[in-house]
Amino acid sequence: MLHKFEIPKEIYKELLKIVEDKSIKANKTLIGNIREEYSLNKHMKYFENFILSKIGESDFLVNYLNNLKIFDPNPQKLVLSSMWVNYQKKYEFNPVHTHGGVFSFIMFVKIPFTIEEEKNKSPGIESIRNLSGHLSFLYIDPNAVGQIGLHDIPVDKTWEETGFIFKSSLNHMVYPFFSEGERITVSGNISFDNKELNKR
Repeated sequence: MLHKFEIPKEIYKELLKIVEDKSIKANKTLIGNIREEYSLNKHMKYFENFILSKIGESDFLVNYLNNLKIFDPNPQKLVLSSMWVNYQKKYEFNPVHTHGGVFSFIMFVKIPFTIEEEKNKSPGIESIRNLSGHLSFLYIDPNAVGQIGLHDIPVDKTWEETGFIFKSSLNHMVYPFFSEGERITVSGNISFDNKELNKR
């Protein structure tokens, strides 16, 4: 369902540079309840080959792509079609949503807390399910008819320089956190190349 990957040092250094580009606001194209969201489309070419290579590392994603059965007789080219950065601050959140395209990714650039620090600051400190600051994926549970499964990931400082790639249709959300600082993530979508499709 999800493929986790490491971000090489040279890619991570470039991410640290491009997230400073706040020239194009992206809020009106995104669902996030986050004040600072910026388009990074002008920087996509540098990252495209790296991101596309992550698909081939996952049998699940490769099988999903093959099962779409749209490659015969004409192969379809995948491209990085959009990319943006979120500067999430405390109390902000990303509600349940999906993405466009075929695959999507999240790269964790900076996380301002450890999960233990965040748990202690959360109003849910005594809850049996304290999900403050978590990233959550939702799916139909094959083992329980009609039930929604949740895959909760306690993303904190230890996740910096890593990322996920997944099917764009997979519902996911980011819960608010209560620590000071900014959670900086770069996300994007991978789609079929419309220019190639239009040639046919």
